[in-house]
Amino acid sequence: MFHFLCGERFQVGKIIDEESGLMRYEDSRLDRASSVIAIILASIIPVLTIFALNAIKTTDARIGMIVVFTAVFATVLAVFSSAKRAEIFAATAT
Repeated sequence: MFHFLCGERFQVGKIIDEESGLMRYEDSRLDRASSVIAIILASIIPVLTIFALNAIKTTDARIGMIVVFTAVFATVLAVFSSAKRAEIFAATAT
């Protein structure tokens, strides 16, 4: 996935097999890329929540959207960061 999103464009990997197109990437680059993605998404999602909730008229729909955005926020943190479950819970609770 990293290869198709940005690895191919920036040519940062090493070719393992030219025929199949297999590439090898350093772990440090993948860790850095996932950290950047996590930081960007974790800071954007709460702000998007404010805009979305402002557009919704009913209270029930607003509460439902809060649940959805909280789940998305927790999923982004779990997938793109090395945060522990307790840290993700604390972040979503705040």
